[in-house]
Amino acid sequence: MEKKYLYMDWMTDFHCVGGECPRTCCGKWNIALKKEEIEKYKELAKNHPFGQKILEAVDEENSCMKQCDRRCVLLTEEGWCKIVLECGEEYLSGTCTTFPRMIQEFGDVLECMVEIACPIVAENLFGSKQIGFCLEELDDGTDEEPPAIDTALYDALSFGRSFLIDLFQKYDASCNAGKVYVLFSAIQAVKERHGKGELSREWMQDWMSQWNEKNFAAVLGAVEPIMKREELKAVQILQLANLLASSQALEYMLVDLDDSGLEEDFARWAQDQDDFKDKLCKFCRWQNLRYPLAFENYFVYSLFREWIPHEMNMERFGKTFFVRIVMWCIIQLCALSVWEKKGDVTVREYAMFVMGIDRTLSHSDLILDEVARVLENEKSIAKVLLYLI
Repeated sequence: MEKKYLYMDWMTDFHCVGGECPRTCCGKWNIALKKEEIEKYKELAKNHPFGQKILEAVDEENSCMKQCDRRCVLLTEEGWCKIVLECGEEYLSGTCTTFPRMIQEFGDVLECMVEIACPIVAENLFGSKQIGFCLEELDDGTDEEPPAIDTALYDALSFGRSFLIDLFQKYDASCNAGKVYVLFSAIQAVKERHGKGELSREWMQDWMSQWNEKNFAAVLGAVEPIMKREELKAVQILQLANLLASSQALEYMLVDLDDSGLEEDFARWAQDQDDFKDKLCKFCRWQNLRYPLAFENYFVYSLFREWIPHEMNMERFGKTFFVRIVMWCIIQLCALSVWEKKGDVTVREYAMFVMGIDRTLSHSDLILDEVARVLENEKSIAKVLLYLI
């Protein structure tokens, strides 16, 4: 059957570096196994000398691979999978075969991406290339009908997402405040319209058309006075950090970052807020010059991944973007901590911060909900938005 494949150009560039990976996906996560995969390993054990070793590594009760020191027991010290080395890639589980690739299916449209929870993928955020998107029609060789979806809703959301991605990629870093303003205005407008049962592509096109160059310039003019309040921004960032710390949300976000030292830095920064403000201003200017597409790429990636909610569950529409903003804030503070000590932040260091925080929050609904809970009151959200603008 003919299907449409919409994919990030990162898909064609990605390849696993195996033992050279700075943070293997075979560690710190449970590697889920399907029932049929466990049965496949049982069959393998009957005629392959390494099959019994695989079975011994399987936690059948919890449907996953066993771990030792938070690493898959079949991972070598050099970071290679023993299943691949002994039996071949065809015996990898579906989890190991597909990650960090991810596919969301919306009727006959398959949206394909690679996840920034992989540090090799995350490095793309800090390059000099914008994210590109490709659309292909291919026959998957089956007669299966795709699952039914609300095609009108998908069409409306897809149009809005394309507009916002274009907006983020059209203007440079000096316009980030305006981009955020439009993004959250769009989320609010879509939720209200959908609640009335009146969301359509035509309405979306009409609503988005207001953000022309003239109106966008007016938005920038409105937020410019706030952008210049550096002392306020510094205070609000520290307040946000304290808010997250007091709820344990910060601890959750940093759990996959080894000895980041960020919590100690918060305490030090809070003792001298004038010094923190000065360092923050200098770091932001440095970051915009060194990695001018980082913010843009992070939110374009987030738009493609999360603007259309999983299974088109509109109750979750827009929810993750507040959390994404917090994640970006903490990523930047981790980078500030390194920059303060070294005067530089490498692409690999930045990618490790992105990977660590994304792995923690994007793969645990409990942690995601905890951070979202912290942001429920209006003042907390205002603090986050003040950081960005």
